[in-house]
Amino acid sequence: MSVVSTATLALPCGGADAILCSTTGGRGLVEGEGWWDGVRSAASVLGTAPQDTTPHRAAPQYSQQRARRALSSAILGPALHPRPPKQQPPVVKSSPTPPANTLGPLRSPPQREMEVVPYGKNFRLVPEDELPELLDYLSQHLPQSLKFQQTLKTFLTDRVWDFHFYVTKDWPQDPVVLHFPGITHPPNGLLYESFSVFCPNDRLDALQLLQTEDMLIDWTRPLYLNFTPKIIFEWLQEFYTHIGSIETVEGDVYISVQDPPPLQETELPPEVELRQLCKEDAKAIHDLYPARDMECLEAFEKCIDTLPAYGIFAKDAADVEDAEKRPAAWMVQSYYGAMFSMQTLPEFRRKGYGIFLAKRLTAAVKKRGYVPFVVIRPENAASQSLYLKLGFEKLYQTVRAVLKPRPIRIVLDIEFTNSKQSDSERNKGLDVLGELKDAWAELIRDNFGQLPLKVEFHTRVDVILRKDLSAVLIITSCNNLWRLYNNSEDSNSLLYLAITEEGCPRLPAKEGITVPIVTRGQEVAQIISDLRAAEEISWPSLLVIFDAWLDADQMKQIFKAISEAQPKVRFVSPQMQMLDLGYFSSYDMVRQTIAEFPNLSSIEHFLVITGRENIFIVMKIAKSLRLVNPSTQWLYVLPETQYYSLTNDSRLISLLHEGDNVAFLINATRHSSETNSCSEGGILCYSRELLRALVASLASYAATEQITLKRVATDEWEEEKLSVSERRKILLKHITAGIAKQLGETCDGCMAWKMRSAITWGLKGPTGPSGDEEASMIESGIWRPGTGVDLYNPLFTHIKHGFRGKQLTIVSCHAPPWHEIQFDDQGQVVKYSGFIFDIVDELSSRLNFSYKVVFPANTVKGFVAEGREPTLDDAVADERSPIWDNMIDLVQQNHVFMAATAMSMSAGRESRVRFTLAVASQPHTFLVAKPRQMSRTLLFLSPFTGKTWLAIFGSTLLVGPALYFIHKASPATELGRGLRPKNVGPNKGGLNRIMNCIWYMYGALMQQGAVQLPTADSGRLVFGIWWIFVMVIVTSYCGNLVAFLTFPRMNPAVTTLGGLLKLRGTMTWGLMRGSELEKLLEDSSVPEFNYLLNKAERHAVVDDALLERVAYDRHVLLERRSRLLILQSLQLKKSGYCSFALATDDFLPEQIGLAMPIQSPYTNLVNKEIRRMQQAGLIDSWFRHAMPRRDRCWVTPQSLATEVNSHSVNLDDMQGSFIVLGIGLVAAFLAAILERCFRCLSIMKARGIIEPFVN
Repeated sequence: MSVVSTATLALPCGGADAILCSTTGGRGLVEGEGWWDGVRSAASVLGTAPQDTTPHRAAPQYSQQRARRALSSAILGPALHPRPPKQQPPVVKSSPTPPANTLGPLRSPPQREMEVVPYGKNFRLVPEDELPELLDYLSQHLPQSLKFQQTLKTFLTDRVWDFHFYVTKDWPQDPVVLHFPGITHPPNGLLYESFSVFCPNDRLDALQLLQTEDMLIDWTRPLYLNFTPKIIFEWLQEFYTHIGSIETVEGDVYISVQDPPPLQETELPPEVELRQLCKEDAKAIHDLYPARDMECLEAFEKCIDTLPAYGIFAKDAADVEDAEKRPAAWMVQSYYGAMFSMQTLPEFRRKGYGIFLAKRLTAAVKKRGYVPFVVIRPENAASQSLYLKLGFEKLYQTVRAVLKPRPIRIVLDIEFTNSKQSDSERNKGLDVLGELKDAWAELIRDNFGQLPLKVEFHTRVDVILRKDLSAVLIITSCNNLWRLYNNSEDSNSLLYLAITEEGCPRLPAKEGITVPIVTRGQEVAQIISDLRAAEEISWPSLLVIFDAWLDADQMKQIFKAISEAQPKVRFVSPQMQMLDLGYFSSYDMVRQTIAEFPNLSSIEHFLVITGRENIFIVMKIAKSLRLVNPSTQWLYVLPETQYYSLTNDSRLISLLHEGDNVAFLINATRHSSETNSCSEGGILCYSRELLRALVASLASYAATEQITLKRVATDEWEEEKLSVSERRKILLKHITAGIAKQLGETCDGCMAWKMRSAITWGLKGPTGPSGDEEASMIESGIWRPGTGVDLYNPLFTHIKHGFRGKQLTIVSCHAPPWHEIQFDDQGQVVKYSGFIFDIVDELSSRLNFSYKVVFPANTVKGFVAEGREPTLDDAVADERSPIWDNMIDLVQQNHVFMAATAMSMSAGRESRVRFTLAVASQPHTFLVAKPRQMSRTLLFLSPFTGKTWLAIFGSTLLVGPALYFIHKASPATELGRGLRPKNVGPNKGGLNRIMNCIWYMYGALMQQGAVQLPTADSGRLVFGIWWIFVMVIVTSYCGNLVAFLTFPRMNPAVTTLGGLLKLRGTMTWGLMRGSELEKLLEDSSVPEFNYLLNKAERHAVVDDALLERVAYDRHVLLERRSRLLILQSLQLKKSGYCSFALATDDFLPEQIGLAMPIQSPYTNLVNKEIRRMQQAGLIDSWFRHAMPRRDRCWVTPQSLATEVNSHSVNLDDMQGSFIVLGIGLVAAFLAAILERCFRCLSIMKARGIIEPFVN
């Protein structure tokens, strides 16, 4: 059975208006039905349903009979009978309105111990004798008024607490009812901080009276809104959102519409019992109550003493300690008729105690004449299921809320304020604090009417800026300002408006607005400080060049603005050097002064403060000393008070050159004689304007939020509403736009400085040979004291935006894999790719330019002829075309930004163009024929060397005769003793013949046995030793033979340049005519390289004939390794097998770089970006990706010599064995013929001899 746990927030019996039932163990929550549907469902039964045609989801319906039984018989109770609905509500007797001087305006609610206030601004306290009629009126608006009606009925019947009910002064025309329970702990312990409100759904317009009620309800303080119908809360939310934040808890009202199942005492286990709670139990219940911080113990004691309250106790609880006397589960009726605080101790859960208590208390509440109802969180499915089983049904939704205003604080440093007043303000004797209070009241009245926006005024600067503040206006010195900022509780959401002294770093622009009080003519230091805060001049070091325009005090301020560290700025203070030019005497003197400054060439950032005419002199000198380039930044400050336009000054434009980074700060302040709209205000002027902009932005934001509230549902508001930081961003944007012009004309005295930037990058080359562009100037921004730096473009636009998207012209060609140009079928370029274009693409991204690729003509130096589209022939760079020289010419003549080619950085080319850092190093090597296997005819002889075979053959010839003599000499043999059997002739067979012994040794070597063995131990010993010898020889032979079958023997490989030169008589070599290798060899003084060049053949083109020579004619091709790898890959694709190999020896590496004009100022800039790419590993990655992929031809001759070829033994491997077999058979056949011939000769010879006849 589901019981109530303490896992979620439960509501107090006094001020929390409803029970918050939660699942046991904190299970998942589900959303309930819409509250409006429940209202319509119940109210339609009574005939009082409000007329609203808005479509809603259907709520659970229950029968008219059950509704009337619940809402007619039980709600009013036995003493108060229901009456039929009336067209007009009953009139409650009105007490006479007290005179104006009786109470007076109440700005702060009274404390709890003070007298109850009988009158508010729009409401009056309902006397006790009028409460029954008020109950009558609330009964007519059931079920929307259920909570309010039951509360009043409980008050009249049981008097749990001294409640306070208020109605409007013109009741019932404006039917709004307030209830102040006074039983809870409100946020600040004040009586009127906790309240609930009721108003009929068709008269919500009357709630406007709450907005102006500032006597009973102080909207500038935190408030506790007890559970209130959601439709009323939505109106309050729309009204309150621009005052502060709202924390809500929603609940569904479930009402008992049928009697619960009969209660059986047997439902409880025998070891526990049900008891009525007493005051002694209140302490244990209160200690475990989740919301005990809002409820006092006395509230529980009164509820338990007056209303039904039950607990389940162990029967032997009287015998245990006091700590164990608390109930296992309990449930108490609240003062408004609902059941609340159902709790079960964790160790007693899932025993059915909860539903047992709910049945018991439901029956008791009904018996007392009340309607049992509960408020359940929409996501609490377990509690919903429990009460549905008990006959409860959902009516509508209600909301409880904590209203927390976000006040605005004004911190006013009186001493600082008095010191910064303008002369006119000081002469008038104005009180800044009083003026600000009056200005605030006027602004609120004009923008919000009676809306109670709270403002706090402080004259001490040691306050803490709380995180609940909405905005703060600080008027104090720089040190105090930053101390307040750093000590604030939450600077991430607070909106700052500050007025401080000149030279003070502004607060972060994303968090607020800072206005320094700047004196006319002393603006330079503040401008520099603001530029540093905006990170426009984030220089690690700089040289300040100034003349007599600046006095000592101004230089001291500028030095402070530059050198002091700024809070919230990520760049450290720069190292500053200063050069005083004094009064200009002559060009030569000034040039010498600047040129003699130590370490001038290492300085990259310059700040020049001088008059307009002197600027031209300094710019000429800087250019002549080569101090102006893309790596340096020059900021010129013109402090002359009369505005001077530099936009179209031809003298100035003529001093701007390609690649300069130059910006200007120009004093654009207008004199009072030039305009009547400028007035120099003081600190009060700035304060009023900032407050005006703040209130206007709050009003605009409030209007926007109200539109959003009307568009979305309440439960969607938490997702739709902006965060605090987003709110601050919108307010800040609105304030900045509002004060930009207003401050300039009313308070800044029309002080303004304009900023201009020179546009100089990409002037030469991008448009081709048609001509050069001129430098120009653009407006970068403006500075005013009130708003600070307002930039339209970066001050040094080329530093941040590079070439500003300009299209530059580069020259390239088709030379894979370095740079590839793909054409479609119509001959149009569709793609540029390759290693070099990877680098160019990254450069274009980093330096912010696009590029156009042009091709040099094959036949004519320069671009492709005008009027003719470039073709593939124009783009392909073969060895016979003059493309490479043509590209060098284009770069040298400054027609292109760079040559995007893999160009070798040779000495001859470096005299014509300027190369970037090397992007790759490409060595040279040579291509040779792939080593082939040696003949395998005599493979069977390979396991042993020739000497080994001779030794084995000799051993066989020697051991055979040795065996014969040992056998013959042994006394154990008959032959050895010289005896012969009488009946046997001489024994000439077996081991008694030398040839037999030799053949035996051979047979044993072939692992063949013998028929006859020696009889003597000496002969046997020879046999045994020979067999061991044979075993070792045969085993070694077999193992080596397998190895030779697996690892074939290769022809000698040429792997190094030295090895090639050693074969000079048997091999030839060649290289490409006009190649870089030929030039490198010509310039080399190494004898080996000179010999290599002298004996080398010059090839005009790489064709099939040349490759055929390399493959089969012992010829070698010397070239770049990358090109040879491509040749290998192409040959593999063409033939399907590998015919070539590369040498392991690399020599004469070429450095590959991008070619730029010698006079180009961007080479160092490009080198800087290339160095970054190298450090990031991008260039290595692109190079590996562009080079040919590793394939089965990616081997060297040396590795081929050890290549393992696992294969089955074929005829090539065994051909030597068959040849030996054939030779043996032929030899045997010849031997047989010879034997036959000898036999015939012997017979013929024997026939010619006459032998005597022997009988």
